[in-house]
Amino acid sequence: MTKVNISEAAKLAGISRSKLYENYINTGKISVDKSNPKKPMVDTSELLRVFGELHASDSSENNNRDTREQHKKTPWDTENDTTQAKLFEMERRLLMMEGENKLLASEKQSMERLLDERENTIADLRQQTQKQLDILERSQLMLEDKKKPSLLQRLFG
Repeated sequence: MTKVNISEAAKLAGISRSKLYENYINTGKISVDKSNPKKPMVDTSELLRVFGELHASDSSENNNRDTREQHKKTPWDTENDTTQAKLFEMERRLLMMEGENKLLASEKQSMERLLDERENTIADLRQQTQKQLDILERSQLMLEDKKKPSLLQRLFG
């Protein structure tokens, strides 16, 4: 995933830089790459994990600053910004699809387990039914044997 500086991370999360530090970085909810202590970076996957959706800040101050910065930007910078925004969106969609795939795989396993349980229950019920039929047949044979007069009863009956 792409790494961004703290200010950009706050902007993408839609919160202030101080709130990002106070509520997320200092509490350990978001990890920060401090390989360069002067320029800590945040992986966008961390932002997606915590905030779900990334967006640019909506405050008018940031919009005015962005407008001023765009006047200073070269066409190359604007193209890079567009490419980076597309990259963020693609990464967000990828993470969402991966999450959906995991959920579907879990649901599939649950359904397969339920199907196996159902098949086992049906097999058990068939065995019980067969046992009951066997008992019933033996009972009927015994009753028929009791109804028939014995040889002595037939002779002297």
